[in-house]
Amino acid sequence: MGKRNSSRNKGNALHFVSPGAYDTPPLYRHMFQEDVQLMGHFSRSRRNEKPSLRLEGAEEEVTRATSVCASIAGDRHYRGEENISGAIENVVLHLAYDGKALFEVVDDPENSAFSLSSFNPDYVWNLVFSYLQVAPRASWKYLDRKYTVLAKSAVWRVDMPQELGGARGFRRVLKEMSAWSSLGPEFYQHDLERRQLPKEFVFGDYRKAHQIQLYRATREWGWNGRDWSLDYITEYYQFYRHLTFKWAQAVLREHIAGEFNSLFRRLGISAQIVVEGLSSPGDVLEVREQMRAGALDFAGATKAIR
Repeated sequence: MGKRNSSRNKGNALHFVSPGAYDTPPLYRHMFQEDVQLMGHFSRSRRNEKPSLRLEGAEEEVTRATSVCASIAGDRHYRGEENISGAIENVVLHLAYDGKALFEVVDDPENSAFSLSSFNPDYVWNLVFSYLQVAPRASWKYLDRKYTVLAKSAVWRVDMPQELGGARGFRRVLKEMSAWSSLGPEFYQHDLERRQLPKEFVFGDYRKAHQIQLYRATREWGWNGRDWSLDYITEYYQFYRHLTFKWAQAVLREHIAGEFNSLFRRLGISAQIVVEGLSSPGDVLEVREQMRAGALDFAGATKAIR
């Protein structure tokens, strides 16, 4: 899935595609990013269930907040909750690929409104009072400027929460997941292309080492690599990681809601996002501890988390 970008809003930020953005990423890195991206879908209610979040405030303020969310989402919907959901999903999408999301805040004084437009976080330098954005050379012929300076007051920045490593830690995880190919080392792939099978190379050993490396790289997240087999892991540790991934989802959910509420306050909008009926990070950790102590079995732990 590609990133949505509301380029219709006028601002000073440069809009370009980073070199290599369309290159095929390593398989497990891509799957991990997809699963992190899906964490942003908590805002959509299931059939016959109440929405898990709502905007709280006076009608006029909620309308203003919804309008801001629509600009972040890149698509304006008739139903207000669709705008909120779309905005959250778009922010999490950027976090899943870059570890951070940058949006330029564009003021529309004629309509007493604000709109936000995302821009590429690559080639951006964080200075004391501003951001310096320099376009890559390959994009110069498509742009009217090679660089721009954006005041920090005109930028909304959302980073991956520190509990999950922050933006830098997340990009380090992606780098570690790109270090090993799931198809084997290059010499092995070249031999297969020549229809030769290396006699001294045991792919099963490589597969085991690759899986261990994935577990190590994503231990803070608890990601299972979409693999519920017990080939290289105990059943207990598999489920422990599953609960850790639920905790990471709760951390990200709470962080995103807080960032949106901070944005509303910054823009002078007296509305806030309220999350209801979903487990907090503390709730998930408590369930995980109860499972570790033997007070809850796997089924009981699953039922205790929403």
